Amino acid sequence: MLSVSNRLKGLIYGQAIGDALGLGTEFMARSEVAAKYPEGLHTYAQIIQDRHRRRWPIGAWTDDTDQMLCILDSILDNQRVDVHDIARRFRSWVQNGGMGVGQLVLVVVSSRNFLSDPHAAAKAAWERRGKKVAPNGGIMRTSILGPGNTPLLML
Repeated sequence: MLSVSNRLKGLIYGQAIGDALGLGTEFMARSEVAAKYPEGLHTYAQIIQDRHRRRWPIGAWTDDTDQMLCILDSILDNQRVDVHDIARRFRSWVQNGGMGVGQLVLVVVSSRNFLSDPHAAAKAAWERRGKKVAPNGGIMRTSILGPGNTPLLML
C-alpha cells in the first residue's frame, strides 16, 4: 500500500498534469473535441492555441489546480479544513491575478459576505442565476479532500 505522502504526491501531480492536458478540451462540445483531436489528445504540444487556450503557457494548469492548492495550503497550515481561511486564500488568489477564474467564482469570491460566510455567498450567487448554473469545477478543486471530505493529509 502506498504511503500517505506518495498518495498525496500522486494526487497533486495527477491533478496538475490532468488539468494542464484537459485545458485542451475545456469548454468544447464532444463533437468539437473529436474534430480538433481526431486521434485523441495525448500531449501538451497538441493543444490547439485558440483565443482561450493561448492565455496559458503550454503545459500550465488552470484555476482548478490553483484553487486546489489554496485548499491544500490551508489544510497544511491549519491541520484541518477551515472554510474561512480557504475563502481568504481564494480571494487573495483572485486579487493577485487569478488566471482563468470563471464568472461565477468571481461573483462569489467578490461578494461582500464571502469572507464571513462563503457558503451563503455561493448559495446567493447560484440563486441569483436562477439555480441553473452550477459548474463542476468544485469537483476538481476539492480533490485534496479525499473520500468523505476527510483531507487526504489526515488519512
